[in-house]
Amino acid sequence: MSIMPRNIRAFHQSFLDQVRSNGRLFETGFVMQYKLRSGAVFQDAGNAPAMLRRGKLGLRADRIRGSEEMRRIFRLCEEAEDAAQTAPARGDDPAAGAGGADR
Repeated sequence: MSIMPRNIRAFHQSFLDQVRSNGRLFETGFVMQYKLRSGAVFQDAGNAPAMLRRGKLGLRADRIRGSEEMRRIFRLCEEAEDAAQTAPARGDDPAAGAGGADR
């Protein structure tokens, strides 16, 4: 896993979590998750009432058809990433090195 600043990691994780669960971005859920993860819970909180009045923040997530398929795709990507991280690097496999330099 690469090292990145907390707020960037919080943004990425929150975005992906929303897409994974709804099949699309649910803005209100995204902002709430991001604020909690980044530690900036009350930053911009004063904007929320006006945004709610203008209909800019929905209170319910709209799911797409095929959201289960989206979760399956995420699951497969996570499994592939896990497998890639646990597989030995090409140069680290002693069995692969036997006679490989002579070919």
